[in-house]
Amino acid sequence: IDPALGRLNYESMTQQALLEMVVSRMSEENQSIFKDENENFLDIIEWSGVVVNDDGNVEEIVWSAMTASKSKLVGQGKILMEWIPSTVQELWITDRGFDGELECAKLPSSLREVSLTNNRLIGSIALSDLPPVLEYFEAAWNRFSGTLNFSSIPLRLKHLDLAENILEGTIHLCYKQGSLETLGLDENRFSGTIRTEDLPMGLTTLCVERNALSGVFDFEKLPRSMLAVKNAGNMFNGSLSFERVPLRMTHILLSKNAFSGEICFSHLPSCVQHIDLDKNSLSGPLDLTDLPEQLIILRVAENSFSGSVNLTMLPQGLNELSANENRLSGTIDLTRLPETLVVLTLRENSFSGTLRFDALPKSLRALCVDHNSFHGDVDLSKLAGSIEQLTLDNNRFDGTLTMGDRPPHLVLIGIRNNNLRKRIVFAGKDRYAFRCGVK
Repeated sequence: IDPALGRLNYESMTQQALLEMVVSRMSEENQSIFKDENENFLDIIEWSGVVVNDDGNVEEIVWSAMTASKSKLVGQGKILMEWIPSTVQELWITDRGFDGELECAKLPSSLREVSLTNNRLIGSIALSDLPPVLEYFEAAWNRFSGTLNFSSIPLRLKHLDLAENILEGTIHLCYKQGSLETLGLDENRFSGTIRTEDLPMGLTTLCVERNALSGVFDFEKLPRSMLAVKNAGNMFNGSLSFERVPLRMTHILLSKNAFSGEICFSHLPSCVQHIDLDKNSLSGPLDLTDLPEQLIILRVAENSFSGSVNLTMLPQGLNELSANENRLSGTIDLTRLPETLVVLTLRENSFSGTLRFDALPKSLRALCVDHNSFHGDVDLSKLAGSIEQLTLDNNRFDGTLTMGDRPPHLVLIGIRNNNLRKRIVFAGKDRYAFRCGVK
């Protein structure tokens, strides 16, 4: 069979012949699992990852790697997608590093699920040419290029993930109907704005991180079905209003943008779990007394928030609070933190006053309050056993440093550039590995 004939001979070919064509350009090692000891292809019913129905038709192809890979394999050969049998309903070829070209118009019309993540596939993605019954299409971490036209996306498509490609142009989801629930376009080259009022009515997750998108992002016009907005690493600007955030929202990830103005968290629904506003231009007070009840992570570092903060009324399930590099001031109370807190970082602000370390949460692993203006004694004799990192450098501590038993998981204590008078080490054979400038 001459591949140059393309699909002229496709309809007359057996399922066996079609699959042999699909793998014919793979590396010898990859082809070997489909062959016997004489280098002849096995019957497709014996092929690994191939599901054949009672009529002898191929329904599923699952040639994904056994474990997900963080790298891209080399020398795997080429997969000829155009020869996939028309009867295939599910196609899973992930983390294999195959070369090849995808032409959406040549995909089997019966396909319902396709996952091609982490290969070296090229071509453009013509959404209008995708199979009409397709519900799941994932082709992230390949080399697809060109623009996307969302005007004729398959009506049954629920999940579309094209992250980490070379796609460009604008993102205009100009239809309200359809079934789309998850849209992943991270790490491409998209530009322009996103009109939230044009997003599909049933959309739950929007992931467009690390593109070149800009303009205002209006939370008040998001679909009421929305659960997660992940827009980090773009150039979105303007103010953020959370007054009419969808009631089921759980994730708001907007770091590394240009949002400005003040923030009010009190209008957020109680189910919000993760808020990341790092590296924007937000300002004004930082009110932490009325955060969502189910909040687990709050990151507001590298903004221009000012004034004092109250750490005594944080959500009881909070795991992480990061407010580094702002203009926050006043005193802080470390004795009434949530028992679930794992990370608290407040470095590079203008906090002052004294600190107590004897009532830290038993779950706390990292406490970073360096580069502030704290003063007084430093009593570390009752540190939480879970603590791994404690940085107190570059403050104005001027009293006595008291050290107790070395916490079992401790990696580092930093106390440099203070004015402490003396050091007292009690029990423990192991000397602390800490940065210290004690006089």
